[in-house]
Amino acid sequence: MVTITKDYIQLGIVVLMFLVFIYWDIKKYRVIKWEKVPRNNQKYIKKREKKINFWVRFWLTLFTSVVVVLATPNMMDFPAFITGDYIVCEGRVISYDYPDKNDLGWKEVELQNEETGEVITVDLYDCPKLYQEETLTVKYLKYTKHGVLVKRGENE
Repeated sequence: MVTITKDYIQLGIVVLMFLVFIYWDIKKYRVIKWEKVPRNNQKYIKKREKKINFWVRFWLTLFTSVVVVLATPNMMDFPAFITGDYIVCEGRVISYDYPDKNDLGWKEVELQNEETGEVITVDLYDCPKLYQEETLTVKYLKYTKHGVLVKRGENE
């Protein structure tokens, strides 16, 4: 359910940015104005102003859409981060992955919740060495899945 909501929000943002682009295109919004260009380039810009403005609007819209889509999970987690409303989960370590040989202090960990059997992938920060089948309690943000280790279980 969470993924579906996030996907619809991202889709809505992309559609909104596309509509902004169409609006800019219909209104012929001039990002680059030949009158404000240095004199030695005015003739060149005046001749190609429509094409230049189209591509500038297109790339601005595309860039903004990509940035917003990539930032959506962080924006959705921001209220939970401020209020401290984290999801707490206890489960067994199924697998874990270090990003590279120079341990950067975070690990991607797959936990299997013992009550529900659900498998959750969480990025744990400032995490010590983990072991397979170890029981952990973690708290994490709902959309980005960034979290911290709260407690290690009895299978250390």
